[in-house]
Amino acid sequence: MTVPVLQHPDGFARRAFSVDDVFRMIDAGILDPDERLELIEGELIVMPAEKFAHARATTTIARRLFRELADNWFVGMEKTLQLGPGTFVEPDFFVCPADQARCSGEGLLTVSGPELFLIEVADSSLRHDRTRKAALYALHGVREYWIVDLNGRCIVVHRRPDQGGYREVTSLGSGEAAVPAPPGPSAIRLRIEELD
Repeated sequence: MTVPVLQHPDGFARRAFSVDDVFRMIDAGILDPDERLELIEGELIVMPAEKFAHARATTTIARRLFRELADNWFVGMEKTLQLGPGTFVEPDFFVCPADQARCSGEGLLTVSGPELFLIEVADSSLRHDRTRKAALYALHGVREYWIVDLNGRCIVVHRRPDQGGYREVTSLGSGEAAVPAPPGPSAIRLRIEELD
């Protein structure tokens, strides 16, 4: 297995893995198939263990999504989503038109960015979700991305992706409802105080 080298902004070189490389490492027993990992632009990231507040919020959001969305919407909860040959992520939630969910060449779920609406619930991962994940999702054209900030008690809505990030970022506090922009699933209305 030949793994290319990438120059990281901190000055240190990184080995860049592909989705196929990760599957081969799992098959060889190097990685545990149940390990919580994301592959972001070739770099393997170990995700932190889930805390209680995060679990409570994701359970509440899951109930809402599965109850309120019609069958023409595909809802993924902590499912592996491949965005490119060197990138797969496990967002807390993603929603897309049901007919847009496809199988990638590596056998993972893939959806075109403009069809995606993503939600990340953040406590310990907030900095990562606001910076690296937001940049990554914008790069892949993800139409709408929400961060449910459990520490800051707000929902940060990202819209209008561009190569450098999102051109529209709005923070909604207590009493304000986050609603996906058309053509998103407009049945969803979420308020931060509903997640306690």
